[in-house]
Amino acid sequence: MPQSLRRDRVVLFRLTQEEYRLLQDACTAAGSRSVSEFTRTELLSNIRGEGLVPSRKPLFEIERKLDEVLQLIQGEAGNSR
Repeated sequence: MPQSLRRDRVVLFRLTQEEYRLLQDACTAAGSRSVSEFTRTELLSNIRGEGLVPSRKPLFEIERKLDEVLQLIQGEAGNSR
């Protein structure tokens, strides 16, 4: 591997048993050679906006808006009593 492409940086993070099981399952489903390869590929693809897993930002925004609507409805229901 050329010097410029050497992977000489390490990123560490901890997972629960359940999170690791999900990661292993995703790795197997994707046909990756290793958990490290899968994690690196998915993380970098996601950062570049190319990931297989769609961004959760639009979903988060929808959830936030639904919470606002629910609060408004509950507030109006409380006011009409």
